[in-house]
Amino acid sequence: MLALGGQAAPPALPVPPIVSTPPASAGTAPTRLLVAPRFGPARCIGGDSPALTLAPRLAVEAGWSGTNAPPVTLSFAIDATGRPHDIERRGQGDYDGRFQAALAVARFAPGVAKGCTISVTRQSYGLSEAPRALAIEALFFGGVREPALIDAVFGGAPSNCRVVPSPRVTHFPEFNRLARTPGTASWTILGYDLDARGRVRGAKVEASSGDAELDRAGLRALGASRFQGPARQGCLFRYSRGAGQPLAAPEKPPRTAFKLPGGCPEDIHARWLAPPRPRFPEAFRARHIEGWAVIGFDVAPWGQPGNARVLNAEPAAVFGEAAKAGIEQARLRVDGDGYRGCVEHVRFRIGEPGEPESARVD
Repeated sequence: MLALGGQAAPPALPVPPIVSTPPASAGTAPTRLLVAPRFGPARCIGGDSPALTLAPRLAVEAGWSGTNAPPVTLSFAIDATGRPHDIERRGQGDYDGRFQAALAVARFAPGVAKGCTISVTRQSYGLSEAPRALAIEALFFGGVREPALIDAVFGGAPSNCRVVPSPRVTHFPEFNRLARTPGTASWTILGYDLDARGRVRGAKVEASSGDAELDRAGLRALGASRFQGPARQGCLFRYSRGAGQPLAAPEKPPRTAFKLPGGCPEDIHARWLAPPRPRFPEAFRARHIEGWAVIGFDVAPWGQPGNARVLNAEPAAVFGEAAKAGIEQARLRVDGDGYRGCVEHVRFRIGEPGEPESARVD
């Protein structure tokens, strides 16, 4: 039995692996792969290639040989502070939105830019050939449990620590004192040995999300921890924390900025019988990224919205798609023959700690 060391809370950002079905063929049997996605260079109108000053980590994926994930290209704009917005998927790929959410966290060199695109590149590795840090990440966070990967992580000499040592005293970093980047989860996986008295020896960072402050705090906390003997070599321990402080949505224009012809009642906001309850886009919810959308629509005499269209959405088009679906499923009180040219604003908010997120008309 394999057991992975580390605390269960706060959880790391869950990252679903790519799920691919091995092709049924009479040829060579497909093999499991680890796939490392990365953002390529950005290109904007005028040929500019703005520099990434904050490149969020893209989590390792699991795949199969002989299958290819669809290429992913995203379009976006950059505001004066270097923040990406108006993010939208182009073509296939990124159906769950995780690359769009990662781009929303990124930062570029300050300066307005429009008509930008960025692509995701992927590097594949066999389970026994992957860089050690990538293999460890896949084992702890990627949901990969193949024996070949376990052997790659723990099979080297010296290692006799596949089963987690029983803790006597476990210390944790003071998470609330560590700086954090909104929209970004942090984790560190530490390697260590134990002496016969259960004291930690030779602790080092084996894999990390790139949060150097958490790496240092984790090393201090692990060094103060104590475990049951006997002496062991090649152990691993994890510290992690979720996305934390929400990344606020870009500023929303006033309601008066969006008007449609048709004579929709001014009090349409008060006429909802079954208010819209849009689904918060999961990849953005997981990263604690807030957003908003403005939806135009008509209303049938029986109260059902129709002809819904996205007038604006930030920081990504998926908020508009979610808001539109929520509007279409709601119902309104109608006087007469229905309405045309109605507009509603939907805001997606992350709740305070212990409170759920919300997505509702604003």
